[in-house]
Amino acid sequence: MKKSLVALLVLVLLSGFVTAGEMDKGQVASSAKWVAQFDNELWRSSVGYSLLGEMMENKGLTEKFEGHMAKAVEMLGFHPINDIKDVTLYNDSCAKGEGVMLLDGKFNQGKLLALLDNDPAHQEHKYGDAIIHQWYDNHKGKDSFGSIVSEEMVVIGSGIGQVQMALDVLGGQSASLAAGGLLGDAAIAPAGTISSAAITGVGTIAGDHPKAAMLKLVDSIHLTIGEKGSLTDKKTFVNATLTVNSAQTARQVRDIINGMLAFARLSEQKRPVMADLAEAVIVVVDDNRVFISFEYPVEDLFAVMKYMHEMRHQ
Repeated sequence: MKKSLVALLVLVLLSGFVTAGEMDKGQVASSAKWVAQFDNELWRSSVGYSLLGEMMENKGLTEKFEGHMAKAVEMLGFHPINDIKDVTLYNDSCAKGEGVMLLDGKFNQGKLLALLDNDPAHQEHKYGDAIIHQWYDNHKGKDSFGSIVSEEMVVIGSGIGQVQMALDVLGGQSASLAAGGLLGDAAIAPAGTISSAAITGVGTIAGDHPKAAMLKLVDSIHLTIGEKGSLTDKKTFVNATLTVNSAQTARQVRDIINGMLAFARLSEQKRPVMADLAEAVIVVVDDNRVFISFEYPVEDLFAVMKYMHEMRHQ
């Protein structure tokens, strides 16, 4: 149980510093079974981002990092951080390693095409008015697919079918989440949200895994993560909504989570950090939904993450 709680909290904490406001439902297929969106513009203006920059500076990593970024700009024609507004990922199945990524930003189309043309494995596939590019990804050891929709939008998919699905939605040939879909209220997010994610069919995905007993009871999960409060009192917030098949099951899930939190609180002497984090978690049930909320000062949370990282690498 201890490992399960640690995994849950680490997932929540790390997610808050990586995947915005209202998700753009018009960019996501109505058939999507999972979706995640990362608001890079909001992240770059956050306290968490500033703290990360300070940590890199203190460790002497800034110059090396900026060197890598400069090389990326020279090769790609755009800055992987500064020129990206937001990133959206989704798929109409939960198959491992499959999905499509939409990059919204500022791109150099000529530079990207030249880069593709230099790849001997590069192929072009006509799809309506669009062109889908195919190239060999040395890092993944398999082909990747993508389409340069405009100077402001690039689509990359694990397969040609995923890219076609995204192009159909962007072009208005297929229905988007704006018209409804399996993910329901996935686009709803409070002000200050940096990350937003949703998934349906969770119980089926969990299958018979012995460590996924609680997840087997869950139909869908909706997660929002961001920052709130004044500049002098910024807090990271995490809101998770777990939808199950009945009010009775919701109470059962609540009790499982509260049990995990109680276990963490009991380890206050050996692991005071985990106990303190557990105290900041609130679990409430409303009919067949379980609401989990977490708020913690950004600077304190960053210090906790730094501590946990150092402990794992001792």
